[in-house]
Amino acid sequence: MRKNTLLIIALLVLVAALLGAGIWALSGNNSAPPAQSASSGGPPTSIKVFRVEQPNFVVQGDNLGRVEIWAVRGGAPQMLGTATMQSAAGASNSGDTWIMPIPAGIRGASEIYAKGYGQNGNPAAKIDLPPQDLKNL
Repeated sequence: MRKNTLLIIALLVLVAALLGAGIWALSGNNSAPPAQSASSGGPPTSIKVFRVEQPNFVVQGDNLGRVEIWAVRGGAPQMLGTATMQSAAGASNSGDTWIMPIPAGIRGASEIYAKGYGQNGNPAAKIDLPPQDLKNL
C-alpha cells in the first residue's frame, strides 16, 4: 500500500509539473525571443522592439517591408494605421526603424500590437506594446 501511495504522489507531481510548463508556455511570458519569421529564400524578418516615444509609436526590426499598428477595443481588432520607415541600417535593410503618430482616441484599448510583413508582403512578425506603455497612452 505504501509503495502505491508513493507512486501516485510521484505521478501527481509529474503531471503538475507538465501542466505548469504548458501553462507557462502559453501565458505569453516576456522571455521569448523577438517575433520573427524566416521568409523563403531571403533574410529572416523580425520585430525587436515596439514602444511609445511621445507622440509616436516606434517599431524596430529587420528586413520588414511594411508595419501596421493595431488596437483591440471591446474584443474587436482595429487597424490604427501603417508606420513609415524612418531609417534603415546598411544596404541589407537591417535595423529598420518605423514610426507612426499615436492617433487620438485610443484610450481604453486592451491591447495594441504591431504586425510586420516581409519584403514579399507575407505576414512575418507580431509584437505587443508593453503593458507599461499601454497604460501611459
